Amino acid sequence: MSSFVKSFTVETIKSKNSFALWLTILAAAYPPTLLLIAYAFGWGIEIPLPGVNPWIEFVRKSINALSFGFLPMFIVLLTALIMNIEHKSNTWKQIFILPISKTDIFIGKYLLLMTLILFFFLVFIVLILLDGLLLNFWKSGFHFLDYKVPVSNLLTKVGASFISILGVFSIHFWLSFRLKNLLINCLIGLCCIVTAGGLFYSSWPHPPLFPYEFPFFGIERDYDNDNLPSNFQMVSLIFFIAISFFSYSDFIKKFRG
Repeated sequence: MSSFVKSFTVETIKSKNSFALWLTILAAAYPPTLLLIAYAFGWGIEIPLPGVNPWIEFVRKSINALSFGFLPMFIVLLTALIMNIEHKSNTWKQIFILPISKTDIFIGKYLLLMTLILFFFLVFIVLILLDGLLLNFWKSGFHFLDYKVPVSNLLTKVGASFISILGVFSIHFWLSFRLKNLLINCLIGLCCIVTAGGLFYSSWPHPPLFPYEFPFFGIERDYDNDNLPSNFQMVSLIFFIAISFFSYSDFIKKFRG
């Protein structure tokens, strides 16, 4: 366990010289900030009727903004950026001759990315709450402070979003150490996300088997604690487990940097 911690610490130190942390913060701030502006200037936003909790609609719109192709693109960029640290400096071979097992190296990078993704969702939640408080003073007609934040609803929706991107994360973790070219890696992700958007908005009936489409399923959907995980989330978890084992095996047995 201590070797995992050391590897994770080393990866954290190396990531400080990259744009990864700033990317995480800026990406988490982007959807809530857009929604704050829309609410503040009344861009297609109506003041809720008396007795209606404004937090429910605010949370729903926040998750919609996050799910509309933005979330998978963040995952693609983040994984590519972290793994590109070794590709750019051409240090894979130097790392492999250190007295650290390849398993520790793999898990260290995996844990770093998972930590950044969880931090992304934490910042996202905090900013949703702060935006609601700001709007209450900016436009008192929304009455945010007169109602309780639907914490269970918010955490359930965020949990559903987290599960939905696990398949994409596992795919691009593997691609990011197999593809040295950062641009090609991102282009593959972008093409898959655009394809997923087309599938989601098409009338063609199809089973939820394309991981890049899963985050889109969070749009205009209501989740509660009784129906998680749903079908696409189960598939996302299966993709995550299967591809993670595959990428681990490939990293340990075949990858030489």
